[in-house]
Amino acid sequence: MGLNREEFWYKILSCLKPGDRVKYWSVAGRVRGSYFIVKRVALEYITVEAESTRAEQTIPKRDFLAVYEKWEGYLKGHIKRYELRDITRFSSYIIGIIHKCLEED
Repeated sequence: MGLNREEFWYKILSCLKPGDRVKYWSVAGRVRGSYFIVKRVALEYITVEAESTRAEQTIPKRDFLAVYEKWEGYLKGHIKRYELRDITRFSSYIIGIIHKCLEED
């Protein structure tokens, strides 16, 4: 991990804006659905909306940080997808956002 926790969080905040469409992503190439939409970006959370259901989900900063701590292991195959799901029920959104903001640069 090249960024500390706060650097990571500010990278995420600066990468996203309301209205952004973010693609679901998986290291294994298995992608469920297509996109979700960023609704709000705040200092302590990000709110997204699933395109298919229009249901809003507010994801706390702590959940992003918990997944980020495992991110390198996930990319290298040492951490399985279900392990990230066990950390947070928002893992699908968080993985898509981290991939967009850190890996697509």
